[in-house]
Amino acid sequence: MEHLTASAAASVNRKKMRKVTTDCVVTMANIWLFSGVLIGALINCAESGMDVVAAGDPHVPGDPTTGAGQPEDDDFMLDLYGLPGFQHEFKFEVKAGASECFFQTIKRPARLHVSFEVLKGADKNIDVRIIDSTQTLIGNFLWTNEGNFEHNVTIPGIYQFCVDNSLSRFSSKLVYLFLLAYNELDWNKYVANFQDFYGGVENVSKSLEKFDQNVNSVLVFQATARRHLMADWYIIRTNNTYVQRLSIAMCVVILLTSVFQVMFVRRLFKAPTNVKPRA
Repeated sequence: MEHLTASAAASVNRKKMRKVTTDCVVTMANIWLFSGVLIGALINCAESGMDVVAAGDPHVPGDPTTGAGQPEDDDFMLDLYGLPGFQHEFKFEVKAGASECFFQTIKRPARLHVSFEVLKGADKNIDVRIIDSTQTLIGNFLWTNEGNFEHNVTIPGIYQFCVDNSLSRFSSKLVYLFLLAYNELDWNKYVANFQDFYGGVENVSKSLEKFDQNVNSVLVFQATARRHLMADWYIIRTNNTYVQRLSIAMCVVILLTSVFQVMFVRRLFKAPTNVKPRA
């Protein structure tokens, strides 16, 4: 009788274990299906978000890894429409522990404007130095993420614009640099040509000079707005990547937890097979 009772109990335990195992397998399959749908939705949302950001403004760069010292593509370049002076706009990468320098010849008298911002990389701080033709330091920005500099050029020659990332040993920096100069002598020649062409009209000089000053002000404002736009775009992209990876990690944790629960429940209902019944 005791032998029959033990056999019946083992049979009941086996039936219970089969039922629990079946329920666990069904639950695990549902979890896998839900996780697959969730991961697919997250990937689609991420791709849609990147498409919206890239298509929302024509100035957003398509390739954020522009080489060091290379000028930005046509969406980020502006010309002066033949007006005197120069304008340069760059987005370049400075390697960890390295520096990049740019050289520009400037005549006198001229008005120089420089603006920069670190778009991507670790703490987003960098050193920027501006050196005139006599090797005198006229602008120095220490470990900052953005800055603006204006200077009246009285000494002509080659000016240096150096971006230093030597304090960062492990992270490279993506930097946006904007240079603009307005040369008064070239502008006077430009105005003289217009005066000769229009028969010596007196108000042409003042009108064109005022127009050029307004154009320069607009260009500086546009450069600042575009600089902030690029910085915001890289922040959105970084946050999107972080959320996507975190969601995938959470899905993996849920799946591992479900597998552990199934194995743990199965061990609770595991009946010993080598137990001998008492006589």
